This record gives sequence, C-alpha cells and structure tokens, in this order.
Amino acid sequence: MYQTNIAGVLTFFTEASHPVGMVCLMARQAKGFAAPQLIPDTRPDAFSIRELYDSVDAALSRAFPKGGQLWVRGEIQSISDRTGHCYMDLVDPDAGRGRDAPVLKVNCWGRTWGPLKATLTRQ
Repeated sequence: MYQTNIAGVLTFFTEASHPVGMVCLMARQAKGFAAPQLIPDTRPDAFSIRELYDSVDAALSRAFPKGGQLWVRGEIQSISDRTGHCYMDLVDPDAGRGRDAPVLKVNCWGRTWGPLKATLTRQ
C-alpha cells in the first residue's frame, strides 16, 4: 500500500516492510523531489534473485510434486502454430475477460504437438 503526501512523493507504510510488498511498490518522481530508495543495499531481509527463485521453486514443488500429473481446465483464448511448436493462451471461462483475468501460457513442443495435431485433424 502507499499514499501520496502533499509533495507528491510516495510514502510507504506497513506492507512495505515485507520483501514482496517492497518489490510491488513503485516510486514516482515528483517535480523537484527525488524518488525514495525502495530497497537499501544493506537491508538484511531482502532476497537475492537466487533465494527468491529457490523459495518459489520449493513452494511449487511441495504443492505440485515433480513427476506427478497436473490437469488444468481452460478455454483457448489464442493459439499459434509456429515452427512446428504450438503456443496457447488458456483462460478460465468463468473469470471474465478484464485486464486482471488470469491467463496460462502453454507451450506444446513439436515432438508432442506433431502427433497431437495429426490426431486432432483426423477427428
């Protein structure tokens, strides 16, 4: 969360104390005022890029074990068949079509897409 003070410089509070909250915040530069530094270099609770990726990977691995099957239901919003591969955007048909609607980008590589496309063409 942020609020704008009279000078137009963003003032940060509560959520800014969490590392993820700090990443989400943006500082604007008001005329004549320098934008505040969001994350000081000496901040002990700031994640490195590697630490962030490792944390996200660990959380996803716990929720969705590797090697397990994961089925997703969605509606194809767009599809592109380029260079032997297929690229799709799947959307939840119940979520609406606004800017905030979730989109799952899917890559289907050629070794899978070729036989699948042939099967779909026959049907």
